[in-house]
Amino acid sequence: MKYLAWVLKLALFVVVLMFAVRNTDMVTVHFYFGGEWQAPLIFALLVAFCGGAAIGLGAGLGQIVRQRREIGILQRELLQTGVTQLTRI
Repeated sequence: MKYLAWVLKLALFVVVLMFAVRNTDMVTVHFYFGGEWQAPLIFALLVAFCGGAAIGLGAGLGQIVRQRREIGILQRELLQTGVTQLTRI
């Protein structure tokens, strides 16, 4: 199973690398108020992907922090009640 995962990762890397090599043309990204930015297409796509990933992680971060805080509170409550063993449902 490990080897299959490595083969798939390698295949994905090769496909992304080929995509990057083929898309080196310059593109212009136009912003509001007359701003514009020129960069290779693959770099513009990389910036857009990383920006989207950062926004997605930021959107989920509040929920993760809230859940960790609630887990900590529940664990402290269990320790105070003297429960030594939990059963899975």
